[in-house]
Amino acid sequence: MKCRNCEQGDMLEIHENYHYRECGLDNVTIVGITTRKCPECGSVMPMIPNIEGLHACLAQALIKKNGPLRLQLQKKVWKEAA
Repeated sequence: MKCRNCEQGDMLEIHENYHYRECGLDNVTIVGITTRKCPECGSVMPMIPNIEGLHACLAQALIKKNGPLRLQLQKKVWKEAA
């Protein structure tokens, strides 16, 4: 599979832990998933098997969290709610 970013490199599949920054939280790591990496540009594409379930789990964890949300997270939640 060619890289969607640079269209040059062939993506390499790697089984690893993935720091899921795209969710807007600093401390979420998905353990033991397949990622595709481009050797040319360094682009990484995680293959998340049940992203809807993951997001539901993260939402439940936030709902049950004691204490206030940090400002960075609040901005992300407000942006997506709008």
